[in-house]
Amino acid sequence: NHGAWPLGWNDENAETQFAACFEAAMPTEERAKRKLSERPGELAPWLKNLEHYLKEHAEALRTAELMQPKEIPALLDVLRHEDPLLEKTSTFLLYRAWSSREPLTKAARKIAESASRFSETGDRGTDHWRVLDKFRDDLRAQMLKDLGLDQSYAGLATWIRMSSGIARNLIITLKHIFDWASFYQEGFGAPQGISLRSQAKGVEDASEWFVNDAQVLGQDLGTVQSGIKRTCSLMRTLRFAEKPPECSLSTFEADRDGVLPEVRRIIELSQKWSIYIPASDRPERNSGGDVSKYRINGMIAPKYDLPLYTRGSVHLTQDEAHVIFGNGSEADYARIMRVRELRVRPPFLRGNRSEPESEHEQELF
Repeated sequence: NHGAWPLGWNDENAETQFAACFEAAMPTEERAKRKLSERPGELAPWLKNLEHYLKEHAEALRTAELMQPKEIPALLDVLRHEDPLLEKTSTFLLYRAWSSREPLTKAARKIAESASRFSETGDRGTDHWRVLDKFRDDLRAQMLKDLGLDQSYAGLATWIRMSSGIARNLIITLKHIFDWASFYQEGFGAPQGISLRSQAKGVEDASEWFVNDAQVLGQDLGTVQSGIKRTCSLMRTLRFAEKPPECSLSTFEADRDGVLPEVRRIIELSQKWSIYIPASDRPERNSGGDVSKYRINGMIAPKYDLPLYTRGSVHLTQDEAHVIFGNGSEADYARIMRVRELRVRPPFLRGNRSEPESEHEQELF
C-alpha cells in the first residue's frame, strides 16, 4: 500500500529515509579530539595510565633492565601523537613490548617510527596497520572509556545488528527509543532527528529488558542470569585491558564433552532462548577434542559495552565453565578473574593458567 508511506518515501528509499530520522553519531576520533581539546597540553588518559603503571613498577623494570625510572618522561613524549587513535595504538604496542620483556625505551622509538610511517603513508607493513586491522574498534571503545564518554550503539543499522535476526528484539528497541523521544518531546520528523540521548537510553532499556525477559526459565533463571553476567563481565574485562588478547570479543568456547552435565544443560537452555547463539564448532587445538562456540546475543552487548561484531573468542577451561555456568561462588569467580587479568594488565605476570596464547597474539606478533 504505497499510500501508507510518508510523503517522499517509497519502497526503494524507505529504509534510508527511516534511518535518517535518527541523529547520527559523531565519529569516535572526532569525539575524542573534542574531549582532549578541553585539556590542552595534558597527557591523554591512556598515556597517563601508562605513566602510572611505569612509575608503579619502576623498580621491577629497572631490576629487569627494561628501563630506568628517569627515562619515563622521555618515553611518554616519544609516544605522543596528534592523532588520538594512533597514540592509543602506540600505548597498546608499548604494553605488548612490556609483556614480551623488551627494553621499553628502544621499543618506544620503534613504535614512534611505525606511527609516523603509518600516519604519512598508511604503510601496511607497520605495527600500527597490523594492530588497527584487527583491534581498531576495540581501541576506539577503550578511548571512549578512558575519556569518560559513553559507548555508541546508535542508528538503525546498529539496532538491526543488535536484534540478532529476531524481529521482536528490533521492535522492542525502537519502542524504547520512541518512548524516550516522546519523554523529551522530540518529534519523529524533526530535522535533527531523534537525539542520541534518546537512542542511548532506549538501547539501555531494551538491553535490560532482554536480560530480564526470560522469566519462563523458572528456578533456572538465577543461574542463567549469573552465567550471562559472569561471561560478559569477563569479556568486558579482557576487551578493556591494556593488552586485550583477542579482538571484537563477544564469543566464548567451552569443551563440549568435558563440562559437567548440569553446566552443559544451562548453556543449552540459554541457547534455546537465544541468549547465546551457536557459532561453528571446531577441534580443540591442544587436546584434539571438540569445543562448542557461542556468541552472546547482540541485545546484551550494550549492557556490558561489548562489540556487536565478533572475531576473537575466549576459551573457557573446564574449571572456568563450571564456576561461570554452574553457579560457583563469588570467591571462585573472583579467583578466575584475577588469574585472567595477570596476562593482560601490567606487569603482565604469567600466572598459573592452562589457556594457550591467543590466536590473535600468534597471528599479529
